[in-house]
Amino acid sequence: MEEQKEAVKNEVKRKDPRFERRLKARKQEILNTMVNLFFTERSSLKDPEGEEADAIFIKYRNMWIAECKAFNKPTNRPFTLRGNAFTDQVDKILKMEKANQKKANEERQYLDFNHWIRRSAGWKHMFFHALWYWIKTRGNKDKQLQCWKHCYITTQ
Repeated sequence: MEEQKEAVKNEVKRKDPRFERRLKARKQEILNTMVNLFFTERSSLKDPEGEEADAIFIKYRNMWIAECKAFNKPTNRPFTLRGNAFTDQVDKILKMEKANQKKANEERQYLDFNHWIRRSAGWKHMFFHALWYWIKTRGNKDKQLQCWKHCYITTQ
């Protein structure tokens, strides 16, 4: 049993030949270029989710598929290009974009609430609200903050 573990431990991964690594890098660069061109053209549109964006997506996806067909035609190729790679790359970037946008919205809401509570809430501006929240929460600052957030949401 230990001999098998030793054999697996000493096993070296097969390193791709230099030609194959460079060819993969070139094809990856072509894919990245097409994805960047798609997003560049998409960003210039008024509606980046509309039909024009779909037409641009189809144009670049078809270009990538044509590249894949031309590369995959010979039987002695070192690897196979996937036609779905372009779609996968675009979906990955769109998901990242949506996650970043959601995070930015949350940060903006947090900053807006902090600005509102500094300027429009508290003992100076809403004395009776502050007194009621202090009595209701028995002086617990976290619960008071939740009450102020509820007040902010209802007034905005």
